[in-house]
Amino acid sequence: MLDSYQHLKSRDRLLHVLTARRETRYSQLESVLGDLYRTLPKEEVGEEEEQVQHVEYRVSQALEALGHCNFDFEEDRSDVFIRPPSLGRLPVAGEATAILTGARSSKTIPLLASKCQEIAPEELRPSVEKSSEELSFIPIRVEIQSRTEDHLGQLADETGITYHSEPPALQIADSLGTTDEYLQSLPEPKTGEPKNWEGRREYFPEIFRFRKKKSEEDGLRLVRYRDPHTGQPRFFLFRGRKRQEVDREWGRYAVLRETYLRPLVFDRQKMLVAIPEGARLPSLHSRALSMCSGYAPEFIETSQLAIKSRFQTSRPEQFGYHVYRWVDPRVIRTVAQSLDQNILEARIEL
Repeated sequence: MLDSYQHLKSRDRLLHVLTARRETRYSQLESVLGDLYRTLPKEEVGEEEEQVQHVEYRVSQALEALGHCNFDFEEDRSDVFIRPPSLGRLPVAGEATAILTGARSSKTIPLLASKCQEIAPEELRPSVEKSSEELSFIPIRVEIQSRTEDHLGQLADETGITYHSEPPALQIADSLGTTDEYLQSLPEPKTGEPKNWEGRREYFPEIFRFRKKKSEEDGLRLVRYRDPHTGQPRFFLFRGRKRQEVDREWGRYAVLRETYLRPLVFDRQKMLVAIPEGARLPSLHSRALSMCSGYAPEFIETSQLAIKSRFQTSRPEQFGYHVYRWVDPRVIRTVAQSLDQNILEARIEL
């Protein structure tokens, strides 16, 4: 295991920095990533460094989906909080299998490997691999298999890491609120559009995109504006002239549930889920799917992916899909119920 780790450990450097800081302003994340990319050999960087501002968002989404960090987005500031280290069971049959999430230093993986040898070298089998093929600083996927669950608990105890015997993917899925509950939690609606706010764009669910023109349809509408004070995008749901500020992803699915579309695509045989780029999941829903496997969702361009189903629910997503692996049917079913969506059962060909 440690030989493989030596070849991969540079991928953990961002997580090491976030662990040391414990709390980081989101605005500082691009600077940290830029510094890390400049330390890599050119052949390992590709086009990523030229697009750090775009990579920053994708990396942050993966860190949150994999359970390493929580993100707190407020009107005047946004922060990244490292989560405590933990070993969480995967919802898979057979031998007990757990993955490592949360805070991690350069000593964490060597310590786990050493303790596995001390406790039960024939029973505890640690392994490491890339959790994402796309980006350089998505943390390593650390998996530990054991014939008995007791050894996983002992390993956690002796390393000071929390052990979750109930798979976190199932726990998170079961804790998800519904769209109605989310909408009921919003503040009282205001009347009319925000005054002197520019950059108005309206979400058109049939193409999964925000556009300049106004919809001629009645019903719920999601509209994006640029905050004149911070320059950041803000999102509002409108019904008639009444508006309520919302999280973008929850807002999208509030609109999507009033359509015939099925943005959640599930290949039951391959245990793959594909989510359109323009209908990304709320953060906890994404984490529930990612924690089925410990792999970050992989972005696949539309031209490199085929979705085959008896139902024609919409034109293909323009840019691509986020694909989740090893998804337990119970988890995607619960995610769909939370968002009031019908699953599109299909063959996903990569």
